[in-house]
Amino acid sequence: MFYEETTKLGRISYDISLLSSIVSHAASFASPGHAFPSDGKGRLIKQQKNETSLKYNDDFLEAELNDNKLDIRCHVVLRFGAGLNKTLELLDREIRRQVTETAGNEVGELMIIVKGVLSKNLARRNLLYHSHADGTHEIYWDYI
Repeated sequence: MFYEETTKLGRISYDISLLSSIVSHAASFASPGHAFPSDGKGRLIKQQKNETSLKYNDDFLEAELNDNKLDIRCHVVLRFGAGLNKTLELLDREIRRQVTETAGNEVGELMIIVKGVLSKNLARRNLLYHSHADGTHEIYWDYI
């Protein structure tokens, strides 16, 4: 179990597969057709037609709970022609919103690693979008 809390209403718990589903859904909702979940090597994580969420994959998402805030690190591939800054800012806002609404925890640090750009073939990239709880963010090129 990743997170567990007992309140007067009962026990609340979830595991990291819920976060994986939330983040993958946020990627498809924030910028449809522009951001896709990937593993740490830049391979797209495919979803079956009849499934509504991804199966948990260790390489897609890492999360840590610090002071009741989640620090999340995830990997994505962007479609060629998608505006990098705009797409990542939309993804940042949507991940924060959906995690807070669904899991009940605020997101502290959010790191989105762009593993590649997809056109006909995948062009490998290593960009880090690092967003802080106060709303500031930086983009690091050639992140490894």
